Amino acid sequence: MNLHHGLVAFMFGSVFLLNAEQNITVKVVSPVDATEIKVPKAIIPPQVHTKYEKKSANESHKKEDIKNPHHEEFGVRFPPHYNEIKNDISMAEEDRLPGDIKNGRVSAYLTGKYLSEQQFVTRLKKNGFIDVAIYPVDPDGNYISIVFTSKELMDASSAHEVGFNATLRALINKKDKTISIVNPRYQLKAFMQDSYNEKLADNILTQMRKAFALKDSNQWVKFSSLSHYSFMKGMPEYKNMQIVAMANSNRYLLEKANRKKKAVFNIRLKNGAYLVGVELSKQTASFVKSIGYANAELLPYPVLIEDNQAKILDPRYYIALMYPSLTPGKFMQIAKVPDMINKECSKIFR
Repeated sequence: MNLHHGLVAFMFGSVFLLNAEQNITVKVVSPVDATEIKVPKAIIPPQVHTKYEKKSANESHKKEDIKNPHHEEFGVRFPPHYNEIKNDISMAEEDRLPGDIKNGRVSAYLTGKYLSEQQFVTRLKKNGFIDVAIYPVDPDGNYISIVFTSKELMDASSAHEVGFNATLRALINKKDKTISIVNPRYQLKAFMQDSYNEKLADNILTQMRKAFALKDSNQWVKFSSLSHYSFMKGMPEYKNMQIVAMANSNRYLLEKANRKKKAVFNIRLKNGAYLVGVELSKQTASFVKSIGYANAELLPYPVLIEDNQAKILDPRYYIALMYPSLTPGKFMQIAKVPDMINKECSKIFR
């Protein structure tokens, strides 16, 4: 591990109220004609000059010799195993659909034409989804996170430590007039781990394509790497959850979050667990401004109450997953945020 990677690894050690019967509570490129000419062998073909200046081998090597081998390495970070597959997305569009795997990689997000939050939610409901929360992630309300689910998704997520998969996220970007949705195939592979359900991912994507005209984003990740995804080697993965509180019952932990008025939404799963979205303080939540609002639908922050414990995905994992193109430089800007999130989530349940 080189120095700067070592530094990064070291660094990271209003709301709408809805009620539904689904156990959801919300706090809301001219060819040129050519004539064949037979030229006697004794005639030497004319030399063709191009607009490009020919450089000697010595000049080329000299330039390479002075190039800093680490110039791009620090400023650009690709998701794990990104370069293990040739960067050539050549499959014809008609051979695949948005959200599908392409040359071994999958787009983390699906994007579409702008819709207001009300229009977005209406389309969700008409296509079998359940809206869970509408949550502004910036002070001016230009970026709206929408949390939604479906009965099929909730049922499939009612297994030990799979509850984080129970909701999907979308972002209404009022400033740039776009929408983006987390690709279900991307999320399910990351959060369901070895129990990844291809049929479920296909079903949800089919529903989503009926509701919205979508296309793949430019954030691609090697699909098979998602079950052991991390920002860098040696950093937290999905399995490295953080326990922020313990109690005698799941219900008691939920009531504590509600009393602190920090629970934006909660969903009860079939196994008795609860997935809760909690509101972070303005100071902590402002990290999305530092790294860009493009993927800010990661808020409100998810907490899984299960087995009498309140657990969160390690922020160093969750932020990296939701921001797959995040550079080490940007990560350094939010060096203190993971600890701040841990402390805040823990305080909610005191």
